[in-house]
Amino acid sequence: METVFTIEVMPDDLDLLNHVNNGVYVSYLEHARMNWFDQMGIDIKGMVSKKLGIMVRRLEINYIKEAILGDKLQIKTKPARLGHTSFTFEQKISNDQGDLITEATAVIVMIDLNERRSITVIDEIGQYFIAAPTATS
Repeated sequence: METVFTIEVMPDDLDLLNHVNNGVYVSYLEHARMNWFDQMGIDIKGMVSKKLGIMVRRLEINYIKEAILGDKLQIKTKPARLGHTSFTFEQKISNDQGDLITEATAVIVMIDLNERRSITVIDEIGQYFIAAPTATS
C-alpha cells in the first residue's frame, strides 16, 4: 500500500543556494517511511522493546528538481521488494505543482538488537511487500 506524507519546506531546510539542502531530503524520506509504518499499524517502538529493529542499509537518491522555501512536498512511499532479511521502499517527492523533485530507493534491514545482526523480516512488515524472485537450480 502506498502512502502520501506532506511536509512544507522551512527556512532551516535551505542551504546557501536558497534551495533544500541535499541532506535534508534524507530526513524527509525518513519521516515519510516512519509515516508508512504508522499508517500500516506497525509499532516500531514496540518492536524495539522486543529487541527487534530496522536500519537503512542503502539509500539511493536521484535529485531531479530543486525545492524552495514554502513548497509543500508530497512524499509517496511504496513497498517494492521483500528479501530474506531486507525490504525495499520506492519513494517519490513532488511539489504542490505536481513536479517530480526527487526519487529514492531505500533498502532496510531487519535486525536482532541483542545480537546486532540481520534476521528474517517479520511477517508484520513482510506482508506488505512483494517477495523477490528466488534463484532456481
